[in-house]
Amino acid sequence: MAISVEIDPGSGFCGGVIRAVSKAEDVLSESGGKKLYSLGSIVHNESELERLRSLGLVTVSAEDLETLPRGSRVLIRAHGEPPATYRAADRLGLEVMDCTCPGASRFIFPELMASSSICIFSITRAST
Repeated sequence: MAISVEIDPGSGFCGGVIRAVSKAEDVLSESGGKKLYSLGSIVHNESELERLRSLGLVTVSAEDLETLPRGSRVLIRAHGEPPATYRAADRLGLEVMDCTCPGASRFIFPELMASSSICIFSITRAST
């Protein structure tokens, strides 16, 4: 039995990801070759990640923050990060560009943000 997959013509990146990618593009175009570090993959699309890498975006993990030079620019992707990450970046003298999606921020309750984990929500709308 063959499986048929249809892609909705209106599909694409969510608004938070579009906002984060646009910010990364703007910063990289004005950077004069200075790297921009993304804390985690800015988007779950390998072609788009490769395009952004070609512009100078470097994906790092929270554990990598300690290795970045003081003054490095770090983009917080649309999913957001727990408060401990912001404190670590501040302590390390990193410049944070917070691209946490306003929609995601409403769903991440203070008690979850106070923990060491993040919560990611996927909200879909059924077509009628």
